[in-house]
Amino acid sequence: MDFDALVSPTIFDQAASFTAFTQQNRPARPVTAYEGAGLKCQLRQFDNVYNSNHERVRLRSGTRYNLDREAGTEHFDAALIETKFWSLLGEPEYTELEIRSPYMKAALKANVPEYRDFNIELRHILLRDKPRCIFHYRNELFKYGQEALKDKPEEQKHVSFLLQHVSQLWSDAIFSYDVFVELAEDGRALLDFPNLWMAFRPGDLVYISERAPCAYGQSLMEFKTMELSCSCDVPMCSSQHKWLLRGYRINFDGEELGYSEAVVGIRAYEGMQYLVDLAAMPLSKHPLRDSIHAKLKALGERSVKLQGRHYSYYRGTAKLAADCVFGSKSSMSINGLVMIDPCTFYELFPDESEFLTPYKPRYKAADLENVHLTGDQYAICDHKVAGFALDEKCWGYFRADLVEDIKFDSQAFKSALILKPRHKKLIHSLVQVHSASGGPQLDDVIQGKGKGVIFLLHGDPGVGKTLTAESVADDCEKPLLRIDASVLGTSADSVERGLSKALQLAEKWGAVALLDEADVFLEARNVSDLERNCLVSVFLRVLEYYQGILFLTTNRIEAFDRAFKSRIHLAIHYPRLDLESRKSIWRTFLAKASVDSTPDLEAPDGALDRWASVELNGRQIRNIIRTGQALALSDGVGGANEHHIDEALKTVREFDLSLKRGVAESDGTSSFTQPDPKRRRIV
Repeated sequence: MDFDALVSPTIFDQAASFTAFTQQNRPARPVTAYEGAGLKCQLRQFDNVYNSNHERVRLRSGTRYNLDREAGTEHFDAALIETKFWSLLGEPEYTELEIRSPYMKAALKANVPEYRDFNIELRHILLRDKPRCIFHYRNELFKYGQEALKDKPEEQKHVSFLLQHVSQLWSDAIFSYDVFVELAEDGRALLDFPNLWMAFRPGDLVYISERAPCAYGQSLMEFKTMELSCSCDVPMCSSQHKWLLRGYRINFDGEELGYSEAVVGIRAYEGMQYLVDLAAMPLSKHPLRDSIHAKLKALGERSVKLQGRHYSYYRGTAKLAADCVFGSKSSMSINGLVMIDPCTFYELFPDESEFLTPYKPRYKAADLENVHLTGDQYAICDHKVAGFALDEKCWGYFRADLVEDIKFDSQAFKSALILKPRHKKLIHSLVQVHSASGGPQLDDVIQGKGKGVIFLLHGDPGVGKTLTAESVADDCEKPLLRIDASVLGTSADSVERGLSKALQLAEKWGAVALLDEADVFLEARNVSDLERNCLVSVFLRVLEYYQGILFLTTNRIEAFDRAFKSRIHLAIHYPRLDLESRKSIWRTFLAKASVDSTPDLEAPDGALDRWASVELNGRQIRNIIRTGQALALSDGVGGANEHHIDEALKTVREFDLSLKRGVAESDGTSSFTQPDPKRRRIV
């Protein structure tokens, strides 16, 4: 007898590969878990409790013995299994409804979005606490059972049993909801606090009013779920209960545009309350739903477009980021230029970035120009954008609808700035060549050095040094980044850190940087002051590697360190204003005041010559006109006249006289400090 013939063949003898073997030996039809389960329209109820050994056991409701084995056999064919869980103290915790009927599961899969990808052949549907999803989609389930299953009586019977169970569970609440919400007129829907969940269906849009805590204007979110902050029955605690609504909004985290979770709370209230008076409500129940959706859709589109870098104008309230003001968040009224730059913002403040869920679509920052969202997606976009307020020098969030395009004043450099034409041409040429893409660049011997353009403007205060930088920025339509010397500190380390960060921002934004009153960094070094020597050396090194446009201004050129001479591309002296220069400045500010006020502010005959004969700088002239306008408003006159300007000018001259007298007295050169020879001195 050949015993080798009795040996079972191996899989290696049956197929050439494992895949081929699997194909040959697969079952005739897919295996279905729980096959035959839930085919009876029955509801079985159990209690899940702790026994004397602190072990959880399942009991048939109303009995005192363990039915775990029975639950898996005799009750296997029940369509619904309801289990109530109890704590060690014998208090109810929560309830689970297990849907075993294959027909009920198929109905939920076909009508409830949450279960569209659910594998009903391998798993039962488990609903914790009350089956809210069945209530929310009761109409769709009813229509499905009535129409789609009209020729399938057994399946129709199961769906009917499910809907009857929900109807019995909330019969009074459903009747109240239909009367006070479904049949109510627009804006008149009422609901009590415990049953507020009935109004919010997953996937619908929720309107968040400005009354909501931490709300930043009106907004929408895609509703996901809601739960009570506390479910106890203690009277003292019940007044603090909240419904916590969770949903999705579309945010930008600095790298991607995607969905992040949003939470809003609705405080407990007694009796019935109008939905429109709550912090949040379904958008479909709001009387102005169409206009709200259109407004927020437009805001979302604007917000998405602003997610890159944009030099803009902002007029409104901004929320400052943490660490900007005394280490805590606060708000500030902004009326000026801003740089919208969420990417840099989230690099500096990573804790401010929203966590984007990986289960929803995301869009890379580089692809945002080609992103086309739906109307509802734009409506749930966060309509605040992150950026930097240039005048206030702080980072924060700005409302997208209050971000405006800038109206550049290209005439300021050409006409308003009092400067020799050849100097203007030199400045304009250097800036234009540096800014031009592919323009001629002469590198240093060491790569990366000497690619910037640095201007030194020196002269008395109020002669146009700062205006030069401002007008150049406007002329080439670039941001102006002012660097405050007082914020940089006086130690070499703080100056290097602060100046490097500021100049990096200027390079990133293509901005014109302005370091006003830079005397402390430009002062000549000496052998005895090592700290100052380090400060100047650091400043020289930072300038060497800066690749943008930088204006330095100083009033003390006599203290200038000679090492800066080779770092400066163009140094311009601003002399004191002569009579004609002062006349031109008076005309400029008077014309500007005429645009801003009514009636027109014009200099009467001879008044301009008289005003210009007084030695004043540009800032003083501007301040005098502002003061004159304030006096005119105080007198109830629409615009300032000659009298108002004369009064303001008189005050300035009195102050100048007092200042000169004070300086003379401190120097000991004033006649007021000389003792009177006729006065007897008392010892």
